[in-house]
Amino acid sequence: MTTRAKYARLLSIGTRQAVLLPSDVKFKGKRLSIRPSGDGCVIEPPRKPAFKDTKEWFAALHALPVSPDFLQDLLNERAADLRERSRLRRTR
Repeated sequence: MTTRAKYARLLSIGTRQAVLLPSDVKFKGKRLSIRPSGDGCVIEPPRKPAFKDTKEWFAALHALPVSPDFLQDLLNERAADLRERSRLRRTR
């Protein structure tokens, strides 16, 4: 079953625009999130933040299962990539 498109009215108020939604389309709250999508935009309720503060974010970050050598492994991979690029440049 396909859903038929619904249309909204566009109102101009000075240099701004307002969208008048159909009565059966309701959102809670006073704000909406708007993001571009192709030639149009998507209007949706704002997403709730995943963490209430930075303390909670850092606690979740520290709880991740990461190898103690993670940073060193990353640096070693980067150094190997740079050596390979340098080698490839010399062979041209």
